[in-house]
Amino acid sequence: WSLASCEPHTLIYTNAGHPLRGTPNLLAAVALLRREFPAIRLRLAGVVSTRSGYGRFLRRRIRDLGLADAVEFLGYLDGDAMAQALARAHAFVISSYVENSPNSLAEAMLVGMPCIASFVGGIPSMVDNGRTAFLYPVDDVPLLAARIRQVFQDDETAVRIGAAARSVALVRHDPATVTGQLLGAYRDVLRHAAPAEHST
Repeated sequence: WSLASCEPHTLIYTNAGHPLRGTPNLLAAVALLRREFPAIRLRLAGVVSTRSGYGRFLRRRIRDLGLADAVEFLGYLDGDAMAQALARAHAFVISSYVENSPNSLAEAMLVGMPCIASFVGGIPSMVDNGRTAFLYPVDDVPLLAARIRQVFQDDETAVRIGAAARSVALVRHDPATVTGQLLGAYRDVLRHAAPAEHST
């Protein structure tokens, strides 16, 4: 990701078709920002079915908010296409109500783009608020909009948090580090299991 090559005022979000992903809050934030940023775009990656009740609800909500020309459904993307889509966007947003340790956020951080995420589940353990991403309370739509506005208006901050996110993610997801941690966990299990086996 680089500020020079991304498309200004463009957001990307993935797996938006699941009800727990909080997409209606993100749509509401985009609607709030549209007066200031008429060219704002929201790209939703992943399958948002036209057959499911929730998929139809999201499309109806987009129409009701007057965002039909501002929201783009990207459908399923493979790894290369996802990386390209992330790099093209100005910011990544994850507005989930419930999360563990989301791969989508990890991917966006690896790309080195500014990220905005809801303060839920394991997300706060992945980022340092204000340094490697911006966090907001999950139902605080005005603050979500304010975080997006800050990224759009403050290029220095956008570049800084994107670079910091990539630096952290490269260490966290380094194959040698991950392998070492996994082997260490297995060694701990074996070490603690061995006495029990000898005592029977």
